[in-house]
Amino acid sequence: MTAGMQITGDSIIGRAELLARVASLTPLIEETAARSEALGTLVPEVVVALHQAKLFGLWSAREVGGYDIDLADQLEILMVVAQADMSTCWSLMIGASSSAAMAARLPDEGISQLFGDGPWPTAASSLNPSGRAQRTTGGYRVSGRWGFGSGIQHANGAMANCLVEDANVGDGPQQIAAFVPLDKVQILNDWKVSGLRGSGSNSYIVDDAFVPDCFIAVIRPLTVYRGGGRAAVLHLRLPIEHAAVALGGTRRALDEVTLQAIGKRRLTETRTVADSQLFQVELGRMESQYAGLIAGTRAAAAAFDAALPGPEARLADAAASMRAFSTHVTEACQAIVNRCLRQAGAGAIMPGNPLERLQRDMTVAAQHYMIGDSAYEALGRLRLVIAP
Repeated sequence: MTAGMQITGDSIIGRAELLARVASLTPLIEETAARSEALGTLVPEVVVALHQAKLFGLWSAREVGGYDIDLADQLEILMVVAQADMSTCWSLMIGASSSAAMAARLPDEGISQLFGDGPWPTAASSLNPSGRAQRTTGGYRVSGRWGFGSGIQHANGAMANCLVEDANVGDGPQQIAAFVPLDKVQILNDWKVSGLRGSGSNSYIVDDAFVPDCFIAVIRPLTVYRGGGRAAVLHLRLPIEHAAVALGGTRRALDEVTLQAIGKRRLTETRTVADSQLFQVELGRMESQYAGLIAGTRAAAAAFDAALPGPEARLADAAASMRAFSTHVTEACQAIVNRCLRQAGAGAIMPGNPLERLQRDMTVAAQHYMIGDSAYEALGRLRLVIAP
């Protein structure tokens, strides 16, 4: 069976249908968010629901039955999921990204094994090539330790990003990502952090596992079998996912602080917080700032999509701009969520208050390398190069 034989009848699907699927899952995601946080990974019923809605295939190549949606659509869908629960959205975005990478980069035999019958395959993954791979007959022997394996407890396996030993000998690859089935992966229960607990982003270890060639994705030099232009620049699309998580969580925070202000009175005050002019001004300011962040992110996503078929320099500019703006969005959203928490008063810091969890989730989400200061540096360097 080849990849081309696996196209499904609904590979081309519109934003409205996908948003409808997400909307149908929102009550379940909201109801189980606290349980996922306590469990340290998504509860099984949410994982099943995400698979039934085929959301893990959002941006996988259509040759394997994925939807390969535009970046602008990706943004809108993830924002709605994050509004329900940031940990669920984080797990979805990592799972969908790993699936897209496998769909684009694994040879046909690997595709036949992973993307055949059964649930859509996902994998924990890390951009850090902290493993080592040694060439052997029919594949590689892989060892290493990787951090932040989001969704690993409900994944099919892990993508082990490795530098190849003796890569300077011959014409072989210098860097690979090896799909390692979960039964060959040691999961470390070390995701003991303040926020995004439900994402289950545990570290993982692979110890001298043999991985056949059909489960090897060549990263350097990059080898892409399916998905065309979007698959070839999958890594450039990642920042918009982080912006989506931040925007969705912030929308929820604004809604929560508004709802809580309507019924809240501070100490001896007889009027509600919502009746206060100070709160009204602050809420209006935050809503206006949020609207600007949404508009800018949508424009950045649309600009990236528009640049895909064009010259390489134009795409590089759009990608650098989008990553830097996604970083700005995350920083600004974190500030808005903190202001919401302050406006809600002391009750908002108590366990069980949605604003308390949102503040923790946003703090952890903002720490990711993809939306760090290096994003601003890259854009600044690009601007200096092209300056007259």
